[in-house]
Amino acid sequence: MKKSIILSIPLLFLLPLTLLAQKVTVDGIVYSLSEYGPYAEITGADPNLTKAEIKSSVDIEGTAYPVASIAMSAFSKCTNLSDVSIPLSVKIIGYFAFTNCQKLTKVVLPDSVQAIGGAAFKNCTGLKSIVLPPTITYIAPAAFQDCHSLSGVVIPDSIDMLNASLFKNCTSLTSIVIPEKVTEIHSGVFSGCSGLTSIVIPDKVNMIDRYAFRYCTGLKRILLGSGLKIIGTAVFNSCKALEQITCEAIEPPTCVEEALDDVNKETCKLLVPSVSLNAYKHAKQWQDFVNIEATSTGIAKPAADTAAATALDVYTLGGVKVGTTASLSSLPRGIYIVNKKKMVVK
Repeated sequence: MKKSIILSIPLLFLLPLTLLAQKVTVDGIVYSLSEYGPYAEITGADPNLTKAEIKSSVDIEGTAYPVASIAMSAFSKCTNLSDVSIPLSVKIIGYFAFTNCQKLTKVVLPDSVQAIGGAAFKNCTGLKSIVLPPTITYIAPAAFQDCHSLSGVVIPDSIDMLNASLFKNCTSLTSIVIPEKVTEIHSGVFSGCSGLTSIVIPDKVNMIDRYAFRYCTGLKRILLGSGLKIIGTAVFNSCKALEQITCEAIEPPTCVEEALDDVNKETCKLLVPSVSLNAYKHAKQWQDFVNIEATSTGIAKPAADTAAATALDVYTLGGVKVGTTASLSSLPRGIYIVNKKKMVVK
């Protein structure tokens, strides 16, 4: 009789795995037992594979082992892989797991996945969309770097940090919603995202690290949340198309060297809280803006006891009220702010 093993997987799976013992190959996919526990992981695949249907469990020497992770570089040589099916048993997508799978166009990660390793989908140049489940709590650096065809991503609310180079050079990325829990945006996260035109930084973000938006040449508007404290070196390098920056921080965020250097201070409008107008006019780098205006974006959260019953105000990314949620259907297509969250009207 076959034995079935149930397990829980630690984030240890994100590390390179060695000392793998028994293995079996099924439909061109290599499944191996891990040294970290009685479960199987994918450690390799036939380079000529075009379609991968990953098993939820595999039989190795008479025992059924759940397939819990896709290990380091497992499919990185499968340059012709165009379709992959990932079962609910998989909890970890390892480092470089799908790097260079340039013919992949869509990936749906099941609700079991907890973490994505560094550069897991790097250089998947044909990848247009990826579905990230709410179970994910960690996405390592450069996970989607150089995915030139990726046009939109919904980051799960479970994520509280955007790691370095996460979406670097995703040139087709036009919109993205950053979860409210995020507190830090690390270096180069959106660097080279030339298709990005607007973005909202949530209130809990206290730091935007260096080069975060470097070479975002199409970026026109950005809303910086009230909790922002530090803007790192050359964050907006080459962002010469910026037309408006709205900063809701009462105290002007500290700008590190060259943080705002490439922003055209003569044409880009800076909107700040009315109580802080004078502070911004005297703060380093902020004071260089020719047009600094006091504004109230009006997107504060309503009281908890009335939120459900009250129609919420709808604002443009520039803080101009255009209606309420009761009249959304009458608004032209575009991106709006409702209750400090971005809403797309199609």
